[in-house]
Amino acid sequence: MRIKTVILTLLCLFLLAGCTSSINLASEDAATLLIRRDGTIDELTIEDFDADYYTREALTSYVQKAVDDYNLAHPVPETEGEKGDKKAPVYAVSLQDITVKDGQARMILSYLTAEDYSTFNETSLRFVPADDVVPALLTEDTLTDAKGNAANEDDAAAGGCALILNEAKRVRTEGKIGFISTNVTLTDERLAESADGQRSVIIFK
Repeated sequence: MRIKTVILTLLCLFLLAGCTSSINLASEDAATLLIRRDGTIDELTIEDFDADYYTREALTSYVQKAVDDYNLAHPVPETEGEKGDKKAPVYAVSLQDITVKDGQARMILSYLTAEDYSTFNETSLRFVPADDVVPALLTEDTLTDAKGNAANEDDAAAGGCALILNEAKRVRTEGKIGFISTNVTLTDERLAESADGQRSVIIFK
């Protein structure tokens, strides 16, 4: 079940914030999707929050249950360390933090893969590692480089990892954005906004 829909139904507001990675969403002032070169994703959501009617604890408990239910249904295979010791558990979806302040709730969820993000949120988002980005993947897209110059799929395919999505999102990338589809707005070298209901492509190093 789409987590935002569930939470909004429960309390009509919520948010995501705070991550332990070297790049994070703590300083963002708007809902943002963070995509890294390894395909892991963090999503920050910011919503109004009526602290007089709902509590942070109730929100946290509800979201954590949704996360736990998903992880139970989508377990990540255990891995071993160099000496055969099992590493700490890895989860497909993790709740990083929820903060409530000044009438706003901020929350950050982390996703192990784009597939986990898509399944958990009942949406369509695809991440393609740099080595797997080929011109044939981009033939249906009209592309530009970061300066707004028309680009072909051969050049774009050599530009790094690709994020393909079909909803309006503010997207921050770990690496510098080199190419975008023409329906994507580039804000700075690592920040772009995709179009709603259209196939949007962001390619970054």
